[in-house]
Amino acid sequence: MSTYFKRKKDPHEKAVLTFDFSSELAAGETLTGTPTVSVSLEEGADPNPSDLLNGDGAINSATITRVNGTTIAIASAFQQPVKAGVSGCVYGIEVICETTNSNKVLAFTGLLRVAEGA
Repeated sequence: MSTYFKRKKDPHEKAVLTFDFSSELAAGETLTGTPTVSVSLEEGADPNPSDLLNGDGAINSATITRVNGTTIAIASAFQQPVKAGVSGCVYGIEVICETTNSNKVLAFTGLLRVAEGA
């Protein structure tokens, strides 16, 4: 599963990206373990795309309320802090998470566009 983040990020901003896995989880399932995160460059020129990551991300330990008022249940999303980036680039941030269902591992790629004045 992949999607563009609705908002562009300015290279001077620090932000937290939310990867919502709730639509892929059955009733009673949650994310678990230590997710892996990788960054690829989809468009533009950045010799170090992994520098976009600003520390370790985490599975949400509290309910997340979005700007539109909808919520994401505990352990149904992964949040990754990001920083910097090169204006004009599009980064693919892939998160792979285990779930409480031993037969299910989920992957989500978020595409983040970085632009001056975003």
